[in-house]
Amino acid sequence: MLPSFSFFAPSSGLSTMARCASITERTTFSAVAALLAIQGPTAAKLVAHFIPRAAKMTFMSSAVDTFDGVPVRLFPSGYTSEDGYEISVRAEDIAALAGALCAQ
Repeated sequence: MLPSFSFFAPSSGLSTMARCASITERTTFSAVAALLAIQGPTAAKLVAHFIPRAAKMTFMSSAVDTFDGVPVRLFPSGYTSEDGYEISVRAEDIAALAGALCAQ
């Protein structure tokens, strides 16, 4: 059996359902990890509120840290021509982290 892996597939209009169907036909899914992407002009301030070292990280670096006591891996990145972050977290913790971010 092939090992499970995680991936991120951005949506693109009406082709999303066809793309997901194609992927699910050839992939074994594992709900072990999840990814939050925080982008935009206030991303750095928002993420640094929970992970202070985020403010000093360089683009495309990586660090293991905690977010409200939950272990995460943080990646400074950017999709929108603005700096942002990706936070990799256990799937079971994704709702709590997303809720904490949205509450700010």
